[in-house]
Amino acid sequence: MLRRSLSTFAIAGGTAVAAAMGSFTATVSGGLSAQLKGAAIFQDVYVTGDSTPSLSWISLAAGGDPDHRLQLSRKALGAPAVGTYRITNAGDAGESAGDRAPDEFGAMYERPRGDGSGSYSADSGSVTITSSSATRVIGRFTFTASADDGERTITVTGRFTADGAPARKRE
Repeated sequence: MLRRSLSTFAIAGGTAVAAAMGSFTATVSGGLSAQLKGAAIFQDVYVTGDSTPSLSWISLAAGGDPDHRLQLSRKALGAPAVGTYRITNAGDAGESAGDRAPDEFGAMYERPRGDGSGSYSADSGSVTITSSSATRVIGRFTFTASADDGERTITVTGRFTADGAPARKRE
């Protein structure tokens, strides 16, 4: 799960420098209702215990009270190619499991506080990448997700322009 807001700084050669930040907009409907907008990045990620990056994600963070976070992840490195990808159930093929196909995404929505707080794991959906380079990924997504406690189902639809960020270790 994404547990922190996106950082606006990266360390390069021991010096803090402003990191490029893209943006996103999204709508949450169904069991919850929210209009989201905020920062968007894509990056390769070291899963705990791995010595090299093993997945990549597109992280979308919206500020406010409560904060909202979205994450689209896949078991392949670098920027995804232009095309449409299936979002599959993360419970069936989790991020740390080697059984997710590299051309599929997992997705989650997290609402840390307020009505309906908790994590929502995607059941199904799609991500369409309309432009992709080593420094920027542009696309749209839609997915249905269930609350971890099974009490609510939501639909999340949005668009993003995600700028590349340095690889990071997932905590």
